[in-house]
Amino acid sequence: MMKQPALGQKILELRKQKGLTQEELVEQCNISVRTIQRIEAGETMPRIYTIKNILAALDRDLDDLRTDNVFDTKAKQVLFIDIDENKDISYLIRHLNIGWIAGIISLIFFSSI
Repeated sequence: MMKQPALGQKILELRKQKGLTQEELVEQCNISVRTIQRIEAGETMPRIYTIKNILAALDRDLDDLRTDNVFDTKAKQVLFIDIDENKDISYLIRHLNIGWIAGIISLIFFSSI
């Protein structure tokens, strides 16, 4: 399990990805706003039940805390790519490289005609 403040930062990140305010999140998981504030600020380590409850409201589970890579998410946002979140960044980079190579080959081929 993640330690604070990494857990709080991750919950904050997941909440923002989902586009929820703290108030909207607490309505869904039936805890107080102050509790969410303290968790996100890294001031407290919530019980596992509370973590599961928050993650369920964010359509996530405990495995997402271990496997979700911040770099992958940021890279997808920068590249404006709307793809399946289950694909990792190497898949995107490989296809981006194939696109670049195809573009260069096309440029060379069509400019020599």
